[in-house]
Order: sequence, then structure tokens, then C-alpha cells
Amino acid sequence: MSIDWNELERRWQTEWDKAKVAEAVREEGKKKFYMVFAYPYPTGFLHTGHMRGYTYADMITRFKRLAGYNAMLPIGIHATGNGVIAKAQLIARGDEKYINYLRENNVPEEDIKKLTDPETFVRYFGKLYVRDMKRFGILINERTYVTTIDRIYNKFIEWQFHKLMDLGLLIQKEYYATYCENCGPVSVDPAETDVSKGGNAEKIEYTLLKFRTDIDNYGTVYLIAATLRPETVFGQTNLWVDPDEEYVVMDVEGETWVGSKPFAEKIKYQKDRVEIKGTVKGSDLIGKYVTAPGIMREIIVLPSKFCDPNVGSGIVTSVPSDAPHDWMGLYDLQNHPEECKKYGLNREEVQKIQPIPIIETPGWGEFPAKEICERMGIRSSTDPKLEDAKKEIYKSGYYKGVMRETAGKYAGMPVEKAKELVKQELIKEGLADIFYDLSEEVICRCGGRVFIKKVDHQWFIDYSKDWLNERAIEWGKQMNVKPQEYYEFLPDALRWFKERPCARMGRWLGTKFPFDERYTIEAISDSTLYPIFYLVSMYKDRFTPEQLTLKFFDYVFLGKGDAKSVAEENGMDVSLVEEIKKNVWYWYPLDINLGGKEHTTVHFPPFVKNHVAILPKELWPRGIFVNYWIISHTKEKLSKSKGGAQPVPGMAERYGVDPMRLFYANIAKPYVDVEFDEKQVFEYRERLEWMYNEVKRLWELSEQLTDARTHIDDWLEHRIKAYLWQIEKDIDSFELKHATDIVYYRILSDIQWYLKRKGRNREVLRNTIKTLVQLMSPFTPHLAEEIWHTVIGESTLVCQTKLPPIEKTEFIEKDSEWYIKKVTEDVNHILKVIKKEPKKITFFVSAPWKREMVRKALTVKYNMKSIMDALMTDRRFEEHKREIATLIKKVFKMLPEYRDMPELNEEEILTNASEYFKERFDAEIVVMKEGDASDPKAKNALPLKPAIKIE
Repeated sequence: MSIDWNELERRWQTEWDKAKVAEAVREEGKKKFYMVFAYPYPTGFLHTGHMRGYTYADMITRFKRLAGYNAMLPIGIHATGNGVIAKAQLIARGDEKYINYLRENNVPEEDIKKLTDPETFVRYFGKLYVRDMKRFGILINERTYVTTIDRIYNKFIEWQFHKLMDLGLLIQKEYYATYCENCGPVSVDPAETDVSKGGNAEKIEYTLLKFRTDIDNYGTVYLIAATLRPETVFGQTNLWVDPDEEYVVMDVEGETWVGSKPFAEKIKYQKDRVEIKGTVKGSDLIGKYVTAPGIMREIIVLPSKFCDPNVGSGIVTSVPSDAPHDWMGLYDLQNHPEECKKYGLNREEVQKIQPIPIIETPGWGEFPAKEICERMGIRSSTDPKLEDAKKEIYKSGYYKGVMRETAGKYAGMPVEKAKELVKQELIKEGLADIFYDLSEEVICRCGGRVFIKKVDHQWFIDYSKDWLNERAIEWGKQMNVKPQEYYEFLPDALRWFKERPCARMGRWLGTKFPFDERYTIEAISDSTLYPIFYLVSMYKDRFTPEQLTLKFFDYVFLGKGDAKSVAEENGMDVSLVEEIKKNVWYWYPLDINLGGKEHTTVHFPPFVKNHVAILPKELWPRGIFVNYWIISHTKEKLSKSKGGAQPVPGMAERYGVDPMRLFYANIAKPYVDVEFDEKQVFEYRERLEWMYNEVKRLWELSEQLTDARTHIDDWLEHRIKAYLWQIEKDIDSFELKHATDIVYYRILSDIQWYLKRKGRNREVLRNTIKTLVQLMSPFTPHLAEEIWHTVIGESTLVCQTKLPPIEKTEFIEKDSEWYIKKVTEDVNHILKVIKKEPKKITFFVSAPWKREMVRKALTVKYNMKSIMDALMTDRRFEEHKREIATLIKKVFKMLPEYRDMPELNEEEILTNASEYFKERFDAEIVVMKEGDASDPKAKNALPLKPAIKIE
């Protein structure tokens, strides 16, 4: 049968809506399961990349329903920040690229015109997101729907920040923020909330070293060199400038500085007063002597092409002992006299310059830079390998090195410690300053360049408190966090998450900071406790924003006060106040928070810290699930900005939803990036269409069966019980690939084996098929409903049924049927070689001493000589030495299989299966013990591998 996937999907989605399957309600006494995914940000259409995580959440909650849980998956929209504003502005400016993007995705012209209003934009895309999630079969509880710009959500966030203030976690101080001239402060993080480029950029702190000299027309000036390693000042030999660069002379808070044009543009955001006075050519600076800070001696200014005007200040101090670029720059200049002549340099003075040893690092001599350049074959200052050389030297020197005697009072001090102390001393003496920059270019959603700007009175959440760190880290150890690597990393992520700016000035969507309404709470800070608010927003039609008072939230979230006093204060019915509190305390704590790997350092740490800081312990979260990305062939994350992302409607129409869902679940573990592969999606679709026909064939076949039972019925029933137990464990550990391997491959294989082994019980086969279809329901729900109704003939929705009781049942892989399959394969292999029809097949079961031989071999070091020596010196095998010598190679080859050797009565199994073998191979079957046989082939028998004679 060929399946019309789109018709199938719409039909069953309509039925789920009618039955209100997703609208979970509190059922006291019934175990609950509450899961959320990171609520989406509405700047475009949901696509191939998004749906991986969202469908995982649906699969897990669907399974929990089948397993008897009251399960809920809520929905909300995260619109905080300037991302939506930037998109609305693009439309207002008539940006053809973005407007065409909307048109291509079927947004009507009259709607496009309305989207110039940010709030309308949020509402419009929020509805599309709900539509697209439902189109993908995701059972989301729409009753919870809320956006972060809704007034009720604002009231909730205001309460959250009052609690943070009460706990002493809100502080105010100077801060260097990421900033766009058009939009004001923006958030730069991997989730790309406010930026269109550079979401992974890091804020870098440079130490600005001041080199004093004199320049005509300007008098005393400071050439500014930015460095990441201030402790290396003791090894300075010269200063580098680009001779072709035009440097800017500027007045910075009363001092005259010289730096590159990009530096001058950036520094104005970080200093209170910057005035441009003029420019100077780099070539005019060459040959000048400057007083170097830290060593207070004169060094010469030399030419170099590796001074990048966009990095730091465009001027570089030279430490050739430990900086490969500096060593090769000096080497080039000293070995090219024409360069010295070109810039009027005294060659003899240049050749006198020698590196100064400053850091003692294990594995390196006095001059690590020279050593690594020689080792890597670097011969020029333009060699691209210099970057790798720099990383290696800097890493080993910084983490393992100690300062040499040339560092004066810092001698013997670890480099890590000296760095901060030297920096502070230089700043205190007025010889240095601080400058912040971004590690890569960052572009705001509006298209403007993002810089670092000083904010004098920035508000922070102080996550560095010892009590909070200890509480969060200890609780994190008890949570169900996957993958394991993130569980192990989470304590470090929590420690690293210290003082976090939580509010920004500028035009932002979101909640006004309750203690200073000039600020708006930023995107990460308002998305930490939101799962608990869904449990309030379910009742949004029954209260007004004004009724959500601080006392109301204290009662429903913290259990403080009483419903009557809350109701008297806010005018809400007492019964409603009590109902909301019961709802919160029924569903909370949150069982699983799912998010992409971009959230591991950005969202999950404050999620944990806010919960354990504000809420009572009974409501602390239980789990975190990190899913990785769908990537393009270029190995980049699929996104709207990078291309290659197919919006949901087109994706559903082209491939079918269930094939896409199975692709997400089965193509790989959730913890690896997966390249989207259309061919594989179509292969999954073919598999599902085959499954429909196969299940239909098996169900029709069941009509011909009887009530007779044999041991093979017990075998199949045990397998299904074990699979149920295993799949539940897989769901709880998010091993969705393993679970779907069982459902879509192993169970059908077992059914086919059951029939080969003459399983003929109608009830056993039908119950197995029903359980199979139920297990398909979380992963490919539309096809499961179709089979459930049109093949099996049930009238209820399969997603509302209950699985058979799930009891601890260990899966026995190497059982009697495994053994029979294995022997069957051996017979087939022999027949393929001899190429003749068998008349008689004799199985020789190995002697008991051989099992003891294998056990002994398993206790010995894994090499043939050691095993042979151990067996030959064991008195138990004295009379079998000759046979052991003959069999040792086969035994050694099978040792990996023997490591979990089952205790099977091989003779009994083969005897009981004689009828199967007789029918399978149309031959007489004989089973003999090795000791009872005179045939020399019997000597070849080994445990789990009987000798086989075919006549």
C-alpha cells in the first residue's frame, strides 16, 4: 500500500485535537511527568534544525502517557530582546531579502504590512509556531501559551526579581556591555537572540601598554599596544607598527594616545572622553625610541606587516623569547638588510636585539619561540603555521610556566598568578589601561556593528555567591543530566556563571526592571523560571495581570501566606487561588528541560541557579536533556541566517512528518550533530510503508492461528516484556536511537523468528502486534493511529491507551533461540560452501571439559601464548593436551564471544529444535554428545559451536 502521508497526518491531528489529548489536567493521585523545551524566539519560521529537539520532547511525553503518566508538554514564545524589533525594522525599511523570505513562506502581503509593529510580529509568528508544531504531530498544551511580552509574564518576572533582591543577588556596578548604536545593548550568545552574526564571539580583555615618546606637533604621546599577556613585559625588545597604516592620534581623558583607526572607533565607547587630534603614518614612527612600561627602558619601533589594525590597538609589543610572530619578525628584519635601509634603520642596532628569557616552562629552553619555529620549519613571519606555534607556546607557558629572574620581584611566581598582579601594578602606576573587544565580528539583527561599551551603573545577578554555587552544584549532581559529558561539565559551568548582567537600557521588548524602569530585563535573565509560570498561565482567562501580586506568587510558588489573604488583596476568588497553587505543586518540579547544545553554558546554569535560589527544595528541577544540531554539509548548524533550513510546512509536504520524526530519532544518538540527508529520510519513509504492509500481513495471518501454546510463545512474551523495560530505561536516559532500533527493527525480527519456529498462538501474536503499534505511537504517531484503526480495528486513539505493565525484566540476548539461530547460520554457511542438498545433519555437542577449558582461558591475559601455557600446565587438562593444541586457535578467536558465555544445555536445545531443523533443511537430524560419537568430526566441537556433519 502506498501511503498519502499528508492526508494521514491531517486526519489524525484533527482527531487528537477533538479528543484534547494534549490538554493535560491535574489528576490527584496519578503520577505526573512535566517536560519543557527551550521556548522558541520568533524571528522567522521553524525549520529542519528546530524540529529535532521539539520532536524529542514530544516522543518522550507521548511514551510517558502510554506508560501511565499524566504527561504535559507546554508551549510559550520567548520574544525578549531586540531581535523582533530588528526584523520589524527590516520590513519597515522595505528590505527585499527579508520581505521575499516572508513571501516565499506564504505570508500574505496585507500581513507583511502589519509586521512592522514588533508586538504584532510576535503574535503573528507565535501562532505560526503553534501551527507548525502541531503540524509535526507535537502534542503541545496550548492552554499554557504565553509570550514574554505579555503583561502577565511581566508580572511574574517582576516577582522573580523581587525575590533575587531579597536574597541579595542583585548588584549594580560598572560593566562593559555588547552594544549596537542603533539598538543599544544586545545579547551575544550562541542562541543568537539579538545578533545575526558572531553569536559565538567572546569578550576579550586586553591590557593596554603605554609606550611614551614624542611626536612633532603633538609633543608627548603614548603609543598604545594591546596585549593578552601583561606578565611578558619583562621580555620586551622592540615595538611593532605597520609602516603602511595611518594611525590615529587622540586625546583620551587627558592623555595623547596613538592607535589604529578601528581601535579609535572602539575606545570611544569605553572612555568618558575621546577626542581625535589627527593622524600619523606608521612609517613616521619607525626608528623612534619609546619608553617601555614595566621595564622602563627605551626600545625601538620597528616595521611589521602582522600588525592587524582590527586586533587590539594595531600596535604590538615584541617579546621574541616567547612569541613566535615576534621572533620571526625580528629574524626577517635582521636577515634582510634592504628592509632596514628602506626605513632608514641602523642595521647594526637592529642586529643587536636579542630575545630576553622571561618564563621557565617544562620541556622548553630559554627561548621557546625560537625552538618551536625551528621544530615546525617556520622560516618567515608570513608562515600560517605561526598561529599554531603561538597557541602551543602560550598554552604551555601560561599554565605550566613560572617567571624567571628577569621578572624581578615576580621571579618564581606561576605565570597564571603573575599575569593579574603585573597588570594591576601597571594600571596603578599609570603605565597601562584596560580595553575590551570581541573575538570576532558581531553584527546586530538590525545590521549594525556590535562593540563593547562601558555602562556606568549596570545591574547584575550575582551568581558567584558561595552558598548559591554550593547548593546548585550539589543539586546538579542529583539531577538526570544527559549526555554524560554535560553532567560532568555542569559543575564547572555553574562555577563559571558568576556575575551576569541582567538588564539593559535601550529599546528592548520584555519586562521593565522593577527597581529602575530605564532598564529592561534581558533575554537570559527572564528565561530561567518560566516552566513554573506555564502552570499559572493555564488559567490566564480567569484573572487580570493586576491580580498577579507579589503575595499571589509567594503563595502559589513558595507556599507563603494563605489563599484568603491573597484573594482579599487581589480580588481573585479564593477557590481560584487555591486551584492554581494545587496545579503548580502537582506538576512541579519540572522533570526535564530540553535545549540545544548552545544552551549548555548560556541557559542551563542560570536555570538551575534561579530554581535552587528562589524555590523550595521540593520544586527544584529533576533533569536536563541536551540535544545536538542538525547541520549542513558544511558542518554548520542549520539556521535561517546560514541557509539550508527547510520550514516545517514544506518539509512535512515533501517527506511526511513520521519519516522525519523517525529520521531524528533513529539516525544517531541525540548527542551528536547530524548532517541532514534527504536520501536517508526517504529510506525511513520506505521502511514505514513496508512496516504498514508487514503488520497488516501479520494481523491477517493471526486469523489462521490457534490457541495452542509452546515454549516459543513464552520466549516471545518474555522478549516483549524485556523490551518494554528496556525502552522505558531508554526514554528516561534519552537513548532514542536504541529505543527505535527495538521498535522498528528488532520486534518485527523476533515476530518473524517466532513464526519460523512454529509459533501459532493467536493471542500471543496479536498482543505482540498491539504492543508494537503502541510503541510506534511516540515516534511515528500518525502511522501508529492508522494501523491501530484500519488494520487492528480499534476505535480508541492509540496515543490514549496504556502499555502492558512495565516490570523489571532483564533482556537475555544469548538464550536458547539465539543459540538455534547461530547454529542455523553455521549450517547455512557450510551448505553454501559444499553446494549440495543435505539428507542428514548431525550435531556433535562439545564435551564438558571444553567448557572448563574456555573458563580457564578467560582468566588469562589475552594473548595466545599465555592462554596456551595456562591450559598446558593445568592438571585438569592433562589428558587433553593434544586436542587443546588442535583447538587453541578456534578457542582464541571465539574468546570475545565467550566472555559472556551463557549456561545453555546445548544437547537439550538442539534435540527440542530437531523438528525445526528438519523442516528448515529438509533433512534427517541427529544430535549426539561428543563423548558418544566415534566420528572424528566430533572432536571439533566447542562450547556454543557444535561440530556439524552434513551428509
